[in-house]
Amino acid sequence: MKEYGVKTVVIKLAEEGAVLVTQDEAYYANAPKVEAQAELGAGDVFLAAFLHRLTEGAFLKDALKFAVAFAAASVTDPHYPIICSAQ
Repeated sequence: MKEYGVKTVVIKLAEEGAVLVTQDEAYYANAPKVEAQAELGAGDVFLAAFLHRLTEGAFLKDALKFAVAFAAASVTDPHYPIICSAQ
């Protein structure tokens, strides 16, 4: 990673959670078990939640946990993709 100037990598693992790797550390966040109704947009929700927490000053590990939880919550609403596509 250092060789290419990459400081942080985030890998989403769908219902398994996500991994965040920096040059010094690695974090894994479990996804809560939920009954998925609609998965469309979960990755977008993850990214938005992750970036939101970072802009609030959260540590990477905390932003990762928040994003995983928020993305999991987003798939529990069967109407979410319909609402998003109507906008």
